[in-house]
Amino acid sequence: MLVLAAARAALAGPPAPRVVGVDFEGARAFSPGKLQRFLETRPTRLWYRHRFDAATFARDLQNLQLFYRGDGFLQACVWDGPLGWTPDSSGVRPRIRVHEGR
Repeated sequence: MLVLAAARAALAGPPAPRVVGVDFEGARAFSPGKLQRFLETRPTRLWYRHRFDAATFARDLQNLQLFYRGDGFLQACVWDGPLGWTPDSSGVRPRIRVHEGR
């Protein structure tokens, strides 16, 4: 049984980086705190380690775009920016770029 658990751990690879924060660029109509409520990608807290998952982050971008458009920002575009890494590469800070339109 112990060998099976070790084999699974080896196949899983290294753990995904922890999320140390999320940056918003270009968002002016809503605060980062309000926008964060629509994301599953969240910064790690003392009691829970949030790990970065690219598929979840892609859904987060779609959810934000739907939120903006539902609030009347029909020309809003939301996309991902570069990931910022911690010096030891164990953590990531995704950037979300927002163009709210006119």
